[in-house]
Amino acid sequence: MELELSQLGSCEFYPPAENSTIRDAEKWMNTTFPKALKQLWKKSDGLYTDEGVLIYGAEQIAERNQTWETELYAEGYVAVGDDSGGKVLIMLAEAGAKDVWIVDGGSMSPDDGMHVTDHFIRWVNEGLELGEPEEDEYIDEDDDLD
Repeated sequence: MELELSQLGSCEFYPPAENSTIRDAEKWMNTTFPKALKQLWKKSDGLYTDEGVLIYGAEQIAERNQTWETELYAEGYVAVGDDSGGKVLIMLAEAGAKDVWIVDGGSMSPDDGMHVTDHFIRWVNEGLELGEPEEDEYIDEDDDLD
């Protein structure tokens, strides 16, 4: 599937990442970035939507992963962005990874998060919608007082 950024009208785009910047980030982090993420970087080194979804660029991804302590709290994953509100977007740190999860910055395990998409490129092409988490049933403790 081809990345089609021209369909995204409400995003802030950046100049493409240099190959050397991507290689340096992988080397510094001692990881492999998903090819789908690299495909985005070849067109825009990260992006930011009007809804606050930020996909990190190759120049900032190492610093953001260090800040989130991804290696410690989500071993085998790489933080690829966030929602500008304390939730982190993660993907497996594998070349073929396409799935994206959104997790809380305080508990970065995908088991504690929400699966956003099974196809990063399609998700970007469709506007980077995060969806709505399933609501837990609200229990009003005062109901027992009646």
